[in-house]
Amino acid sequence: MRRSLVRRVAAAAPAAWYLLRPRPARCDDEGAAPGPDYMTRAYEIASPAVVNIQCECRRFLREVAIGSGVIVGESGRVVTNAHVVANCSTPPVITAEDGRQFTGRLVGFDQMTDLALLQIVNETEGQTFPAVQFANSDAVRPGQIVLTIGSPLLLHTTVTHGIISAVQRQSAELGLSKSHRTDYIQTDAPINSGNSGGALVDLNGRLVGITTMKAPFAAGIGFAIPTNTVRAIIDQLEKNGRVLRPYLGFAMVTLTPAIIARERSIGDFPDVKAGVLVTNVAPYSPADRAGLLAGDVIVAVDGDPSINSVRLLLQHLGFESQRAVTFDVLRNRGQRLRLSVTPVPRE
Repeated sequence: MRRSLVRRVAAAAPAAWYLLRPRPARCDDEGAAPGPDYMTRAYEIASPAVVNIQCECRRFLREVAIGSGVIVGESGRVVTNAHVVANCSTPPVITAEDGRQFTGRLVGFDQMTDLALLQIVNETEGQTFPAVQFANSDAVRPGQIVLTIGSPLLLHTTVTHGIISAVQRQSAELGLSKSHRTDYIQTDAPINSGNSGGALVDLNGRLVGITTMKAPFAAGIGFAIPTNTVRAIIDQLEKNGRVLRPYLGFAMVTLTPAIIARERSIGDFPDVKAGVLVTNVAPYSPADRAGLLAGDVIVAVDGDPSINSVRLLLQHLGFESQRAVTFDVLRNRGQRLRLSVTPVPRE
């Protein structure tokens, strides 16, 4: 069994002392050189929306889970990692940048993406909170400067900086179990225990991702959940308190140059530069009934060619009726097919 390359970056602590637990910008004016205070400005824009989260855990010893969170709604909605709050035995305590403390209520969480949504419940009537602005995570590029803001080692609103090291890192690349199904943004910005659920922001102070884990035995290798994934999950948690997913019945992987080169060295493979490779089709599944085969390359879903494996799933989050979706498929040396697949609901 492949060992996971990453660990979560929440911290857990006994009652009196903190024990670190190994758990798994782009500027709008692209032509303009950033000024001397560009990182400071980005931090000042984003940091009021970043909070510290603590709660007691359901464990054999009395422990406190410690992580970070990001305010995503002026009404007090806070997004964090599921591994920070999923095992809380007491209501989470949310500490704002200015030191004010609030009580949080768990709206819902999703283990597959490791995201959770909280609601501040003891605000005064009419009170609003400083919500972060979202960036389009599909637009981030390797080499782009980013900041992380969080509470590593209980040091509130700590800021570090680095670059985007890679995009669309897949769960399988990191040795994660199949229960984790999302892509990640990789960054060399330092993150540590307590950063889980914190903010990865661009030079405009906009949220690019939610920091979630790091490589345990290497420096400068951390990962964040892209904001476009975060948006979709938040929407589901707000509507349903959980994430409803369609069952299609096939396994897939986003094509990368390395995967394309490997497949072409093995045998016939379509002349493509991007898409989703079908690696397995479950017998009698919706995909099987539609005629999808292992080795097929999906190049568009409902006419949209800008897909990867995660986006394909996210396009159908919240699916509650049996709506057929259309896959444009390339097979073998380029045979083009259009298949209609009717998913069935599955939690």
